[in-house]
Order: sequence, then structure tokens, then C-alpha cells
Amino acid sequence: MRPWFRAFVVLLLILAVSAPSPGADKKKRLPLLLNAGVTAELPSPPAGGVAQKCENWAWAAGVETILRTEDVPLDQHFWVQKSDGGEICLESLASLEQIARVINGEYVLEDGRKVKLESRYTVGAPANLDSIILGLRGGRPALMVWKGHAYILYGVVYDELVSPTGHRFFDIRELKLVDPFYDDERRLVSFVRERDDSADIGGTFEVTSTFILPTDWLHRD
Repeated sequence: MRPWFRAFVVLLLILAVSAPSPGADKKKRLPLLLNAGVTAELPSPPAGGVAQKCENWAWAAGVETILRTEDVPLDQHFWVQKSDGGEICLESLASLEQIARVINGEYVLEDGRKVKLESRYTVGAPANLDSIILGLRGGRPALMVWKGHAYILYGVVYDELVSPTGHRFFDIRELKLVDPFYDDERRLVSFVRERDDSADIGGTFEVTSTFILPTDWLHRD
């Protein structure tokens, strides 16, 4: 989103939520509350190296990193094999919808535990950061596709506008990313709104896990 257009949108939001209804007392209008420069990020950038520098391995390594925080040991080899039928190298990234279809489902882990994986994705630049922020504050990263490449999203810096009715609007300043292709200083990169074009963001992707407890047949009602 261009800076002038972003400012125009924010102005419209301010006018929309602060404009009084017909006949309302102007003295009762409440302004938007601005929380500037709010940060949500993991304590440290996660490790997320790839076995092969290929786009299909990049998203698989990202999913492995997310699931590691939830004690689900399904690694990038597992996901590439499931997605592509073997450990092959693909130079283009699959759509987020395709990746979600690969991941979603129930799995039996090597230790006998059963887990259900569910994906949530948004195509394009994120507008509502609620779930991503909640995940980061709970220690869980996300994925972001930027210029056709999958990164691990581990931090967000944003301005938050809160209306008198409680509605919140986000204006992203920075998205902090790990490039799984590298294990040196090149691994840490950032999308910065004043420098980069949000049209280059292909989308964001989250994975959550729910462990399925065995049925206690001896204590059924």
C-alpha cells in the first residue's frame, strides 16, 4: 500500500468512527486511541534451515519450525514427501491453498500421540493481525510469502488505532523475517512499510495443533 493511500485510508477510518450521528452532541465524541510502535515478537529468531535451497523446502522448513514450538515433530522431509511425492526440488512456491490442503488433517506421531493440524492463511498483505500477534505472544511463529519466497515471520511492529466502540485497526511498520535458505547474517530480513511494496506480499500462513486425547472407555457416562 502506498504511503499516501495508507494515510488516506487511516483518515477515512478516523472520520468514520469519530463522526457523530445526526443530532448527536459533538461534545460526546471520543477520538481514536493511537498505540504507536507496538511490538510482538518471539524472544529470539527461530532456526529454520532447509535441507535443499528450493521453494518447496522453504515452506516445509517453515512449517517444521512452527510445529516444533508445539511439540509436533513432523519435519520438512515429511512435508516435502507428502506434498511432492519425494524429496525433489521445485523452484516455484505452491499456492497457500495447496499448502493448507497438504497440512490439514489428523496425524499419528512416532510416540503414539494423535494430533490435528489446522491451517489459516490470508492472501496478500495482512490486514487483521489478531491471530498472528496472539501466536507470536504465545511463542508460535507464522509464515509469510514475500516476492514468491517463504519466510518465517517471527516479529511485527505496528501502529494500532482503537475506536471508542473497541474496533481495532492496524498499520504495519515492520515484519521481521527469517529466510530459511541461510544460516548466516543473511537469514534475518525485514519488510519495512516505508521502503517496501506491500503488493509484493503473497500472503501469511499459520498452523495450529490440537492433540487428540484417547477415549477413557472405563469412565464413560
